[in-house]
Amino acid sequence: MQTVIITSENKESSDFYVSKNYEISEAGGNSMIIESVGGKKISIAQARELIKFASLRPVNSKQKIALIRDAQIMTIEAQNSLLKLIEEPPTYLQIILIVNNPKNLLDTILSRCIIIRVEKIKVDSPSLDSDEFFKEFSEILCMSIGERFDWLSSNQTKFKDRNFAVDFLSRWELFLRHFLIASVNVPNKLPTKIWQENLVYLKDVIEKIRVNNANISMGIESFLINLPVVAGAMHTK
Repeated sequence: MQTVIITSENKESSDFYVSKNYEISEAGGNSMIIESVGGKKISIAQARELIKFASLRPVNSKQKIALIRDAQIMTIEAQNSLLKLIEEPPTYLQIILIVNNPKNLLDTILSRCIIIRVEKIKVDSPSLDSDEFFKEFSEILCMSIGERFDWLSSNQTKFKDRNFAVDFLSRWELFLRHFLIASVNVPNKLPTKIWQENLVYLKDVIEKIRVNNANISMGIESFLINLPVVAGAMHTK
């Protein structure tokens, strides 16, 4: 698969595009996210970790994905070390570089990639504050795991309807996308990849309930366990 460079006027737009078009979750071992650590440049050591990751075939999947966030801050040495991999990645590997401006990468990198320019997403969309479902989801985010189990137990009856459950969880998917786009407004400033991974997890739960007749309560329970606990009130503005 040819390496892809994704660029936009802001990070939120690029992150949203990635979450919408690629399923990235490090939990399964088939995805790898490389980003700056402590504000430092992405090093050649991190590039070597990616090369090692690329050499291993996917487990229980046909594809692996490697995402480099803020790829423009890779050192020259790191970029040069990845040239061969970027030019000829294994057939099972999709490499994605997110950059603020492609011109900040080496020309030798640019010539080997497809560049996708993403339009800026309007973060100032109509507020969800008046949506009762959104308010409930915001409250759940602030709950402890025990409180979430209590919430699920008190709502067991309505989740017996599979179609209702799918529609209900699809709303949650929308809310997670909202927080991914506007993550700068989320208390504690959770890393974007946390929202990405939970979005992928929820999409998988919804699909299993819809197509595979999976146990609804167990699916929702597993998602609630995986969902991070965020202290404080949630805001959309």
